[in-house]
Amino acid sequence: AGAGHPYAEGRQQPKVVSLAERRRCETYLRNAHEVSERRACQEMQLNRSSYCHVGVQEPVDGRHARVVRLSQRYPCWGYRKIHALLKADRNTV
Repeated sequence: AGAGHPYAEGRQQPKVVSLAERRRCETYLRNAHEVSERRACQEMQLNRSSYCHVGVQEPVDGRHARVVRLSQRYPCWGYRKIHALLKADRNTV
């Protein structure tokens, strides 16, 4: 028997960090294993209110929608790069 934790070489699956991923895993637990919402949220360390509430923010105007589209198209770009792109297109920022 070696020293250390038996799973020291790493995880088989990545950690579930984002709220959307936790919601997806919680739904899987409820459907696949017939676990209650309360128990599944407890296991995923997710507040039940966070599981039930899905906030949707509408774009304020066309510029905001363009910034959101660019950030989804180029997820590695930061706000400075997107600002420079909008400025080059002569959009008011």
